[in-house]
Formats: sequence, structure tokens, C-alpha cells
Amino acid sequence: MASNINLTTPRKNDIGTRSDHHSGSSSKANDPAENKAAYEQWMDHHVPFEWRNDCHGKKGTIEAFIDEYVPSNEPSATCDASLLDTLSGLAEDIPKSGLETKTYTSIIRLLAESQQGFDQRHTIKFKDTHSQKFAGPTSYDHYTEPDIVGAYPGRKVPAQTETIMNQAWGQISLVVECKMGRDVVDIKKEKINRNEEDERTVSQIIYNARNMLFASSRLFVFVMVICCKTQQMRIYRVDRSGLVSCGFDYGQKPQIIRKFLWRLVHPRHNIRYSIVGADETIRIPSQKDIDGISKEIRGTYPDILLKRDECRFVKVRLDPATCRSLSSSPQGDAPINFISPDGKAEPYITDGLTFGNSLFKASGLFSRATHVTRILVKVYSSDGSSRYFVFVLKNAWHQQARIHESVFYERIQKRYPQLKKTLDTTEYTWVKEALSKINNDPNFTPGLADHYGYLDLSTLDPNSQSEYLGHITVTSRLRHRGKDKWERTLCRSLTGPVGGNLVDFGTTKEIATALRDAIVGHFIAYSCGVLHRDISSSNILVANRSAQLSGFLHDFDYAMFIACDLDTAEEKPPVRTAKDDKKDLTGAPQFLASELLDDQLLDDQRVAHKPHHDLESFYWVFIWILLRHTEHERAEKNNACQQLFDHIEAYKMYSTKSTWLLALPTKPPLTIKGNARLNALLEDVREIFRTYYTQIPQTLPTHRSVVECLNKHIEAEDWPTDDSKREYVRPLNREPSNKFLKTFTAATYHVSPISEDEGDDDEPPKAPPEILLL
Repeated sequence: MASNINLTTPRKNDIGTRSDHHSGSSSKANDPAENKAAYEQWMDHHVPFEWRNDCHGKKGTIEAFIDEYVPSNEPSATCDASLLDTLSGLAEDIPKSGLETKTYTSIIRLLAESQQGFDQRHTIKFKDTHSQKFAGPTSYDHYTEPDIVGAYPGRKVPAQTETIMNQAWGQISLVVECKMGRDVVDIKKEKINRNEEDERTVSQIIYNARNMLFASSRLFVFVMVICCKTQQMRIYRVDRSGLVSCGFDYGQKPQIIRKFLWRLVHPRHNIRYSIVGADETIRIPSQKDIDGISKEIRGTYPDILLKRDECRFVKVRLDPATCRSLSSSPQGDAPINFISPDGKAEPYITDGLTFGNSLFKASGLFSRATHVTRILVKVYSSDGSSRYFVFVLKNAWHQQARIHESVFYERIQKRYPQLKKTLDTTEYTWVKEALSKINNDPNFTPGLADHYGYLDLSTLDPNSQSEYLGHITVTSRLRHRGKDKWERTLCRSLTGPVGGNLVDFGTTKEIATALRDAIVGHFIAYSCGVLHRDISSSNILVANRSAQLSGFLHDFDYAMFIACDLDTAEEKPPVRTAKDDKKDLTGAPQFLASELLDDQLLDDQRVAHKPHHDLESFYWVFIWILLRHTEHERAEKNNACQQLFDHIEAYKMYSTKSTWLLALPTKPPLTIKGNARLNALLEDVREIFRTYYTQIPQTLPTHRSVVECLNKHIEAEDWPTDDSKREYVRPLNREPSNKFLKTFTAATYHVSPISEDEGDDDEPPKAPPEILLL
């Protein structure tokens, strides 16, 4: 069974739940004895609703369910009396008692016969895999053994060697789970039955769906569950906001299986070997395509080797007006005038080519499911020439109630030229000095990623059919009686440059320098009216800009607009009440400022997320990296990072962080062996925050105080040159005991959840996923 599944966005985990920043091999938060409240909260909110045709009307039929959620332009295959009799007989042959494993052969026979008359190209082959181990898609996952799997139409079921080597989930189109008991759904009570067996079944459904989505580019998937005792079959459609399902009696209506499978293999886009739920904006290139692009990039990107099986054509949107940095030069030469292919200076949609391994891929299910990779996009200039550039492509399921990060990037890029004039005043001398140390290229936004284009894929779907074709989720509006602002749309953003991970440092001085650069970028964003609010090790990258290694900040998914001196009457930030500020708490728990963690315990005294909280988060990122990847002198050794950052309750994390910050200067909490300069830097930065928490009146940490402190030490000559990254070995924890709980309590909740009726369009409420039923 699954373990430690992250069902939502990794960087939004609640205290104690697993995230990419968790230091242990497993989390006590997944143990009922340790986190029973989280378990009860998930189950209390896990109240399913019947699927209805219009959210308010009569219960929908299974026929209507398939028509709506398995869209196809092909008329359904006929089922004459003879075939219906055959299917009815096969349905009756499925044992209603005894061992579950004895039913698999009969079920596969029924599924195969239901496809009678389908051509080979549209036929799904099914296989009994209950004793076949399937490797999970991430290193945190255990093997699983799905009962029955179906291959893609016209393809073979993956061999056992492929399932063990984590090569199978991308080849599976459908999973069938078989149960001897009753349906997991109590229709009268509109709830999932509260018993261990049914909870395990729900866990299997979601885990199978998550694995299929993670291993492919599909927009939504289906899982079938057969309850042999009552002859009930339930079809679950799973997308990035939840599940919707409908059940029927397969003994009375076996032809429904035929209708479902026919529509499943006849999607509206008619791509070969494809099924309903596949993304038609992604296609496999031909070898001719690969050879042609390889020839074009040979001179500019000689190190890029394109392999057809690793490449995909993907629709993206590029804005030529934002491409000034593509032609950058340290001498400040005039940038090339970029245009669209038809000669206009306006955004255009084109096919880019993704290549190589993913830079990042979130393993969440009901989440943004962020996937970051590199992409080659052809860019055109006004002189008639064109060439490919490498961008960072970010795919993410954006929640409609939120402001998309492209809006924040656009605000910063628009205002930065005006801000540079302000920086010429004496008050900002420290900023100009810092900028001179980062790079002298006028085309970059220092310390920040550049944004080149944004595409909401739902805008490409014809006749407002996004919810059926899959670029918009459907389950949230069903749960919330037609309200769609909680739904997610698939969006793609182009940014640059391609950055390296902060933890892959060559020397510790590089970490300090990269953090300094990113803090300057944070100041620029803040001065342009944007507060980041999600500082983490994943959101600070390093790259060569103007032949100089520098750090930069990216990922503005959880940013917010704030008032600033550059505001105009047309561009004022949304009005936010004190209540909005205090409930709207974001960020990875490991890096949250201790003041925010303390305030978590006092609902009526919460403080708003302010710039100095982000500055403290930069400090915790520094400590987190050093505890994991350097030879420090703390007694806990490899356990030090886990003991400081990984806690179930907010007050424990607050307590450990406060103790760390308030330690006396004579007893510094962290020293690095053989690195006196770094030790001095750490104490000086810690003193900035220690003073804030101990002095009355408080002295707020500022960008200037932190940057000047960093610069003082970075410019020193006594840094070691042989202190590169040390590989981190995760400490072992005891394994959680409840498998169902292991699966679901890793779901992310906001650090401060809010209820739906509070109606915050910037920070929507986060409730556990629900299953919608008939």
C-alpha cells in the first residue's frame, strides 16, 4: 500500500507533514498516535455528495455521467441482443463470494468481451497484476500491487521488469480494483463507510490515480472499482481538485462497460494511442523534427543532445516585449527587437520542444502539481532572423481564486525601470552598491527570474468545453454548488534563466552570495509592490548571468500586492482588511519566521505576513542547507536539521526556532568546522533577528541591514575554498502504522485554514479532498 503520499502542493505543507524540505525518511505526523486530530479532520471533511446533472437537480444516471465526463465525438458502439446476453452471462460468472483473487480472470474476460468489434488500435488489453510489484513514481513511495491494469489502446501491458524499475505507470491507461464486499459508499448517508477496509479501498483509488497522473501528461484519469458481492461497479473520474463518481449494477447493465470503454478510447482529439483525458496540446515529435532542431541549435547550444523519447512539442505563449534579456550583453548594447512570426510586437502561441529530465516535478494529486522542465522555443527578430532559445517551462494547475504569478512578474518588470531612477538617491546607495556586485547588465531584473509568457490552456478549448476536455477541473463546483473559483486551470509559464539548485554549491561563500542576490531581488519586488511570502530552498536558484554566477528568486505563486511608492490610481493593490492579513498565512513551515509560528497559537492576535518575515525565512534557508550539507559541530549531527525543522505542532517548531535565535552570543547555536568567516557571518545575521525579538521597542530587520551584513563578510578574503557540498544522509524514523493515514494525512492544509464563507479571493480555503458520488 502507498506511503507518505503528498496529495497537495509540497511547499504548502502543514506543520509536521511531509514536504520536499522534510529531513527524515518518514514523518510522525502520519502516525495516528501522533496526529490523530489531522486524521479526524480529514475524515470529517471527507463527506461525499451525489453526482447530479446540474448540481441542484435530480440525481444523474450512469449514462449521463459517461456522456458528460467521458467526452467523445464518436457515436457509442452498438450492443445487440446477442452481445448483451453474452455480457450478462459473463457478469453473472464473476464470483460473489470466496477469494478476491478468484474473480480477476472473470472480470478480465468481461472487460475484453465488452470491446468486441473494437479495432486493434482502439482496444485496451487488461492484465491481472495483483501479485506484480509496481514501483512508485518517487523515492518515497512503496511498491503497490493494483488488481487489474489496462494498457493504452493498441499497446501491450507493461512487463514485470518495467513495473519494478518504475517504468510502468506511464503505460497504464486504466486501473480496476476488485472487492468482495459492498460499495465503499453509503448512498443514504452520502458518506464513505467508516471502516478500515473501505478506507483502504479509497486509499487505493487515489493512489492509483495519482500515479497515473504523475507518470503522464494526462489531465484526468479513471479508476474502476468492482464490488462483486452486490454486483456494483463504480467509475471514478479523478482530476487535480478531487473525484467524482457514479455507480451502477453491472449485472443489470453490463452494456455500460462497453459504452464507457468505447468513449474512453475515442477522445475528441483523435490522437493515435490516446484516450480521454490526454492533453491534446502535447504531441510527440518525429525523428525528422528532432534532426532539424538539433541542426539549428548546434552552434548556440552544442551541449544539448535531443533524444526523441525525451522530447515533446508543447503549446506555449511567448511575449516578444519581455525578451530583452535574451540578447543581453555586459556592455549594454542595444537589444534586438523581437517580434511574433507574423511581424507583430505582440504575444503569440507556438510549439516549443521540451527536452531532458524534469527540473522539478511535484508528487501531489489535489494540488498545483507543478512540473518544471527546459524548453526550446523559436524567437523571431525584426531583422528577419530567428533562433531557438532555452527557457524554463512551468506547468501548474492554478486555482482560479488566486492571482496568477505572471501578474506579479508583469508588475515588477513594468515598474523596475521607474524604480532604478529612484535608486539614484542617497537613501538607496546600499542598493546600488549591491547591484554592482550582482551584475551590470541593464536587461536583467537583478535577483529575480525573468518572465517571458503565460498561457491559460482553458482559453484554447472550443465552445467553452474546458471542463470536459480537462484543462479546467470539474469536481470543486460540484462540491460547492456551482461555485467555480476553487477550480484549477492548467497554465504554462516561460521564465529564465535555467537555474541550478542552491544546495549544489561549490563553496559556502557561494551560498551567502546567492542569498544576498536573492534578497536584493526580494527588495526590488517589494519596492514594486509585490511581497513574495514563500521563501524556501526551492525558490532560490543560481545561474550564470553576464558570465557571473548569481542567485535569484522565482515562484511568485503565493505572492500578494502591497502598497508602495510606485502605485498609481489605476494600479493600487486590492484593499485588504486586518482580518485578511492575519488569516492569509503562507510559506513552507520549515522556513516560516518564528513570529508567525508563535502567532499560529493565538487566533485573535495573528500578525500579518510582512517583509521582515521573509528576511527571516532567508536566514532559515541558510541554516537548513548548512545543517544538511556541511560539516557542522552540533552534537545531533545528521539529526540536527530534523530536530530543528520537522515538528508536528506549530508551537514546537516555534519553540526550537526561538531557542535558536535567542541563544547568547557566547554560545552560538551553529558553527561550521574550519570556517571562521562563515561562523562570524551567521552570528551577525542571527543578531539582527535576536535584537528584533528581544529589544523594546523592536527594531525591524530591513533589507539594508541584512544585505550590508552579508556584503561585509562576502568581501572578506579568508573564506575557505575547499568546503563544497557534503551529501546529506536522511536519518531513519520509525514507520507509521496506519496505511490509510499514511496516505492521506500527508495532504497539505494551510498553516492557518480559513472557512469558505470568509470568501477570500486571494487565499481560498483549503479543505481536504472530497469524493462526489451517485
